[in-house]
Amino acid sequence: MKKKLFSIDGYNEIEIDFEKIDLVNAIDISSLLKTYTDCNVVMATRDVSVYVTLAEAGEEIDLRNRYNLLGRSYIFNNDKYQIKRKDVETESRVILYTNGMSQIVKGEIFEGKYILVDKVWQLYSYIDKPKKYVTVTKHFCFKSPWGEIIYAPTGSKLCVEFIDEREFFVVSNSFFKSAYNVQEELGDIDNLIKNQQI
Repeated sequence: MKKKLFSIDGYNEIEIDFEKIDLVNAIDISSLLKTYTDCNVVMATRDVSVYVTLAEAGEEIDLRNRYNLLGRSYIFNNDKYQIKRKDVETESRVILYTNGMSQIVKGEIFEGKYILVDKVWQLYSYIDKPKKYVTVTKHFCFKSPWGEIIYAPTGSKLCVEFIDEREFFVVSNSFFKSAYNVQEELGDIDNLIKNQQI
């Protein structure tokens, strides 16, 4: 499946061929992961302070994940997100990261996932439990259990923490580098699967 990626630095767009794979229904998940990842599992947590503001209707924010490919930063679309009335009604917060990316989080979810770490600067930290990740070595995409097509460019991190439930998510290499802390290298995924540690 071909997909265009756009440079945020003014370079030409690129087209990448993402191989479609079935991570959710795969019988031999181990061999599939060997084909598309480095199989070296690391334990990591999201560990970064972020600036938080209340969402304001009409404000334009940048929700686009950045992927470092070929020495440049790329995104999947050129459109920024315009905050809607429903975002304000749900007391959503805009989370601002140092790499220029933002997230929008509903108020009720925000209250359970973030803690205030600096009152003067309104800096918050994400409450995260360590999760297991492998590095993507070959571009692929897959359909999530909820029907969304998930793209995994080379260099991204694939979360394999919930492999038994066949729930996977992808963290861009740029976001992982700027917002995650690797706590431990756990070794080869085959050994973890055999020992039921994953």
